[in-house]
Amino acid sequence: MDHRGLDGVKRHPKKSAGAIGSLSVVEKVELATPLTAPNGPYSKRRVARALNFARSSFYLPHKQAKKNKAVAVAIEAQQEQDDTMGHRTLAALLHMGKIASNES
Repeated sequence: MDHRGLDGVKRHPKKSAGAIGSLSVVEKVELATPLTAPNGPYSKRRVARALNFARSSFYLPHKQAKKNKAVAVAIEAQQEQDDTMGHRTLAALLHMGKIASNES
Protein backbone atom coordinates (compact mmCIF):
# COMPACT_ATOMS: atom_id res chain seq x y z
CA MET A 1 0.00 0.00 0.00
CA ASP A 2 1.37 3.37 -1.02
CA HIS A 3 1.02 6.05 1.65
CA ARG A 4 0.98 9.42 -0.02
CA GLY A 5 -0.38 12.66 1.39
CA LEU A 6 -2.50 15.19 -0.46
CA ASP A 7 0.67 16.85 -1.70
CA GLY A 8 1.86 13.57 -3.29
CA VAL A 9 4.81 13.10 -0.93
CA LYS A 10 5.38 9.52 0.23
CA ARG A 11 4.64 9.16 3.94
CA HIS A 12 5.58 6.64 6.57
CA PRO A 13 2.68 4.11 6.84
CA LYS A 14 2.27 4.65 10.58
CA LYS A 15 1.84 8.35 9.98
CA SER A 16 -0.73 8.17 7.21
CA ALA A 17 -4.04 9.99 7.66
CA GLY A 18 -6.08 6.78 7.43
CA ALA A 19 -9.82 7.37 7.87
CA ILE A 20 -9.27 11.03 8.69
CA GLY A 21 -7.90 11.59 5.21
CA SER A 22 -11.30 10.88 3.69
CA LEU A 23 -13.02 13.67 5.68
CA SER A 24 -13.77 17.05 4.14
CA VAL A 25 -12.09 20.18 5.51
CA VAL A 26 -15.33 21.26 7.21
CA GLU A 27 -15.59 17.89 8.97
CA LYS A 28 -11.94 18.08 10.02
CA VAL A 29 -12.48 21.56 11.49
CA GLU A 30 -15.53 20.31 13.42
CA LEU A 31 -13.44 17.41 14.71
CA ALA A 32 -10.57 19.68 15.70
CA THR A 33 -12.56 22.46 17.38
CA PRO A 34 -12.93 20.76 20.80
CA LEU A 35 -9.20 20.00 20.83
CA THR A 36 -8.30 23.64 20.26
CA ALA A 37 -10.86 25.28 22.53
CA PRO A 38 -9.53 28.18 24.61
CA ASN A 39 -6.92 26.72 26.92
CA GLY A 40 -7.44 23.39 25.16
CA PRO A 41 -4.81 20.67 25.14
CA TYR A 42 -3.44 21.45 21.65
CA SER A 43 -2.67 24.49 19.56
CA LYS A 44 -4.52 25.12 16.29
CA ARG A 45 -1.27 24.82 14.38
CA ARG A 46 -0.52 21.33 15.72
CA VAL A 47 -4.04 20.02 15.15
CA ALA A 48 -4.25 21.47 11.63
CA ARG A 49 -0.92 19.93 10.72
CA ALA A 50 -1.88 16.54 12.19
CA LEU A 51 -5.21 16.48 10.33
CA ASN A 52 -3.61 17.85 7.15
CA PHE A 53 -5.61 21.03 6.53
CA ALA A 54 -4.77 24.73 6.52
CA ARG A 55 -4.84 26.52 9.86
CA SER A 56 -6.72 29.39 8.21
CA SER A 57 -9.70 27.04 7.85
CA PHE A 58 -10.39 27.60 11.54
CA TYR A 59 -11.14 31.26 10.88
CA LEU A 60 -13.18 31.18 7.67
CA PRO A 61 -16.96 31.33 8.04
CA HIS A 62 -18.49 28.44 6.14
CA LYS A 63 -21.14 29.81 3.79
CA GLN A 64 -22.63 26.59 2.45
CA ALA A 65 -24.59 25.81 5.63
CA LYS A 66 -26.29 29.22 5.47
CA LYS A 67 -27.13 28.71 1.79
CA ASN A 68 -28.54 25.25 2.49
CA LYS A 69 -30.70 26.63 5.29
CA ALA A 70 -32.04 29.42 3.05
CA VAL A 71 -32.90 26.91 0.31
CA ALA A 72 -34.62 24.62 2.81
CA VAL A 73 -36.74 27.49 4.13
CA ALA A 74 -37.71 28.53 0.59
CA ILE A 75 -38.64 24.94 -0.33
CA GLU A 76 -40.75 24.58 2.82
CA ALA A 77 -42.56 27.84 2.07
CA GLN A 78 -43.39 26.68 -1.47
CA GLN A 79 -44.46 23.25 -0.23
CA GLU A 80 -46.88 24.85 2.23
CA GLN A 81 -48.60 26.62 -0.67
CA ASP A 82 -48.72 23.62 -3.00
CA ASP A 83 -47.38 20.24 -1.95
CA THR A 84 -48.04 18.58 -5.32
CA MET A 85 -45.16 20.30 -7.14
CA GLY A 86 -42.33 18.21 -8.51
CA HIS A 87 -38.66 19.02 -8.15
CA ARG A 88 -38.38 20.63 -11.59
CA THR A 89 -41.27 23.00 -11.02
CA LEU A 90 -39.98 23.84 -7.59
CA ALA A 91 -36.49 24.55 -8.96
CA ALA A 92 -37.95 26.84 -11.64
CA LEU A 93 -40.00 28.76 -9.07
CA LEU A 94 -36.97 29.22 -6.83
CA HIS A 95 -34.73 30.10 -9.82
CA MET A 96 -32.30 27.27 -9.10
CA GLY A 97 -30.77 24.39 -10.99
CA LYS A 98 -30.33 23.79 -14.70
CA ILE A 99 -33.80 25.01 -15.65
CA ALA A 100 -33.23 28.46 -14.12
CA SER A 101 -29.77 28.85 -15.68
CA ASN A 102 -31.03 27.86 -19.16
CA GLU A 103 -33.83 30.44 -19.10
CA SER A 104 -31.47 33.33 -18.39
